[in-house]
Amino acid sequence: MQQEDPRFELGSLSPFIWSLAADTAPYNRDWEILTHDVNIALLNEWRSWSPKGQVLEVGPIKNRLLAKCISGFQGAIIMARFGMILESKSLSRGVFEAAFWIQYFVVDPDQALSDFESSEYSSLSEQCEAMAKVVSKEISDKYAEAGQKWKAMTRAKNPLGPKSVHKKSSLDNAYYAYYKHLCAVAAHASISSLESYLDTSGESVGHILAADFEDSNKAYFFAIHAGLLALAVYANPHASDVFQQKWIALMSRLEKLSEEITPF
Repeated sequence: MQQEDPRFELGSLSPFIWSLAADTAPYNRDWEILTHDVNIALLNEWRSWSPKGQVLEVGPIKNRLLAKCISGFQGAIIMARFGMILESKSLSRGVFEAAFWIQYFVVDPDQALSDFESSEYSSLSEQCEAMAKVVSKEISDKYAEAGQKWKAMTRAKNPLGPKSVHKKSSLDNAYYAYYKHLCAVAAHASISSLESYLDTSGESVGHILAADFEDSNKAYFFAIHAGLLALAVYANPHASDVFQQKWIALMSRLEKLSEEITPF
């Protein structure tokens, strides 16, 4: 077994994590500068267009989806700073998924709204059905009744998954490839994701349950890429020439930084 670094006796909850993050910060300086600019662009876009209306209307839903993207992007960056690469990638995955929905709302607002509502009602129905099985008899009937109500409101027999949403969004296939990669290596319990917890260098195999600062640039790559996609699809209906030029410049900087890394 690999000799464990005493600094990581408590894994990523080690008190040394703060000093290690500070020590490695200079190596990620260029990534942090780009992160700052993408973050500002996302926040400015979100604040520049705050549509009024009911929660289940196209404008407010898109606005909240972008807020979800911003939160996920920022969380992914925080995880990357502390070397929690898989956790960062899991959050970036969520940003891609929300961005697919935003673009779907741009392509076909009415159908997207219908599918979005149907997915929500289906989820609520499943939640109620699950709760009905674990609570007391006095309460379970209420959950079961609520579950049937939500189920009746679900218009689609099979609510859309990320693959279908991406297809309906008409986005480039590369974005779905990124999403599926993140599902495999970070979000799901799979052989691919488990490999990330093993050190197979040399002849030994040792568990790694601590920060991975060496691959933090890969986490930055996916977080920033997801953030830029969310920025583009949200601004798409009303993007000015100036906005498009700034977005292209940000993407060019990302491509330049990622020349020397292999994200996959």
